[in-house]
Amino acid sequence: MKLEFSTISPKVAFVASIATILGFVVTFTSSGKETVKQIINGEKNTVIGENTGEITINYGASPSNTQTMVLRNERFGSALVLSEPSLDDIQNPKKQVCTASSNTPISLTGRKTKQGYLEWKEVTIMEGECKGKTGWASSNVIGYR
Repeated sequence: MKLEFSTISPKVAFVASIATILGFVVTFTSSGKETVKQIINGEKNTVIGENTGEITINYGASPSNTQTMVLRNERFGSALVLSEPSLDDIQNPKKQVCTASSNTPISLTGRKTKQGYLEWKEVTIMEGECKGKTGWASSNVIGYR
């Protein structure tokens, strides 16, 4: 049996056309965009990429969500802060500003320098016996708590 277009009823052809159109509509409208929800806590955060979806920025994050910068030296239990950023000054007691115990909170002054492979950062000690003193510490002993 050979089926020719002229023998198909006009109603069947109409229904087939509508079904084809609906198929295209469903295909192209159901491929929606993926949404991403981002939550950013604190200030001075950088978000890289295209911002789509829901983005929440919380300024003044609670202390439990923030990290404190500290001096840490788990090998020796204390970190040496020097008046000058130099390995040569480690043995010179006159160049030692303070020996701070591990996990002593600090703030960075913004000054830094490099000596060979070693990077030094100027720090101000925020708590403990050395509170208020400013000096240079190796970046190897600076971390977060």
